[in-house]
Order: sequence, then C-alpha cells, then structure tokens
Amino acid sequence: MLTRTSRMVRRTGAVGSALVLALILSACSGGNAANESTNSTPTGTVQSPAALPDDIGKRGTLRVGIAPDFAPAEFYKPGTKEIVGYDPDLITAIAGALGLRTEFVPVGYDGLIPGLQADRFDVVMSGLTDTAERQKVVSFVDYMKHYQVFVVLADNKAGVSGDMLTVCGKRLATENGSTTVDYAKTVADKCRAAGRAEPVVTTFADQTASTLALRSDRVDVAFRSPLAVPELQKATDNAFRTFKVDGIPTVLLGIATIKDDTVLLDALLAGLKSIQADGKYHRIMSGWGVSDVEFDKPGINLATTDPSAVPA
Repeated sequence: MLTRTSRMVRRTGAVGSALVLALILSACSGGNAANESTNSTPTGTVQSPAALPDDIGKRGTLRVGIAPDFAPAEFYKPGTKEIVGYDPDLITAIAGALGLRTEFVPVGYDGLIPGLQADRFDVVMSGLTDTAERQKVVSFVDYMKHYQVFVVLADNKAGVSGDMLTVCGKRLATENGSTTVDYAKTVADKCRAAGRAEPVVTTFADQTASTLALRSDRVDVAFRSPLAVPELQKATDNAFRTFKVDGIPTVLLGIATIKDDTVLLDALLAGLKSIQADGKYHRIMSGWGVSDVEFDKPGINLATTDPSAVPA
C-alpha cells in the first residue's frame, strides 16, 4: 500500500471551509526564500559525471511525479499552476547537478507509485517513507528524516497527549494512501493490549478533509507531519495543539525510482551529495524552515541496507 508521511488541508463543502483552505494556502506561500533551484539552469556540478539511464540522458530532462497538496513540501503557489516547495527545489537542484532539467507531473498521492511503474515519470519526489514493504516495488535515495505528531484542537477536550493510550476510544482521523493508516493500526494494537477501547478510525481522502473534520468536531485527533504545523497555525490563528507521538519511530523519506534501477539511483545519490557539499541542500531546507529534518548521511534503501543510519 502506498503510504505518505502526512498531508495538509482541503474540502468540506462549506464556504467557511473553503476560506480555511485559502488562508492555509496563502500562509504557506509567504515568507519562504528557498526557490533558488526551481527552474534553474542545469549546472552539471557532480565532480565525476554520473552515468545516467540512456533515455533520461538523451532527453535531458528528469520527469518527476509529485502530489502538490502539502505545504511546505510541495504545493501550488496560490493563484497559479506553479509547483513550489522544498521537494521541487531539492529535486531541481539534484537534477541540475547532473546536467538535467526537471519536468513535474502532478498526480494524486495514491497515483504516485502506479505512475512510476507505468513510466509516466522517472522518479517520485513527494514525501514517500522508505520502508521494507515499499522496497518490494520501488527503490529509494533517502534525503530527509521525519516523525509524527498528534494534532488536536487547542482546547484539547479529548485529553490527548503524546501517549498513544490517550487516543484509545477517541475518534481518530487517517488519510487514504498515507502512513497514518498504519499508525492508526499501531495505536489500536496498543489500546487492545492495554485492555482499552480501540480508537474509532475514519479515513479521509486527504489532510484537507481530515483537518476540516477536526475543526468541525467530527474527529478528536489526527496524525500530522510537524512540517505542516507552523503554517497551519498561522493560517488558523493557532487553532490547534500538537504532541510528538511516543512509540512511532523517526523515519527516512526518499526519492523513489523503479525498483533496482541502480544507474539512476547512483546518479541521484551523487547529485544529492553534490548539493549537500556545496551548501545548496541546507539553503533550500532552511529557506523553507525545515532544517531540523535535514539528513546528512544519504544513501540507498537505508531502511533495510543500513537501519542504524535511521535517526533514533
């Protein structure tokens, strides 16, 4: 099953919900100084030119599958069809280091791996978690770390904390095609083992829908990426409160390729190391306000090849 780290906000059919979305998107577009690599001219700065798959080398363009619905990772700049965020900046910088341009192919999150397998694009750069299960169908170049928080309304009437047991019997939101579905199972297992009621889980299409359900008191708690919280709070006048989830480990996010495409994997890793060495990686991440999830030991399929590299 395709799983994502977490997504942001959308939909409910009411005018007020549409306004929430507009505010969130507007807030997410402001104050970020990171766009230095998007649409940049390829520099070919990898010290020893990396070999590229023949079709990509001849084309001169890296086709990138992306689900632009999660600021600040990847989202449409409000009022435009321009995809911005740290993920498009990073992959454009990596491609540029390899002498390539980027072409973004926007798809729904659950269409990312099927699109990769159907050759609609060469890579996926959209917050995919590197897991042993997913490595059965794709391979990864790991480029950043990630963890999870519980998000509740600021009054926290449900009494949630970072302890999973505080979610037992509560109404828990998950999003289709994301790791939140698996995390909810982990919570349910822990509640059951403690002799408590399992959470009542509702799976929404995306984080837009689940966040609006949280605001309208249709659920008590949801999982979120900490990356999304600052802009969400700005857009909603601090309507939420968060707690880092105990018992869900830090994970690595990776650039996905067709399984065992060693030529492309090695090239992407070389490009990533190049932009880390010249400081561009840090400038992009810090420009988008996410320097705390930088990962300085990139590698291929680290979830299985070197689990010790995954931060505790």
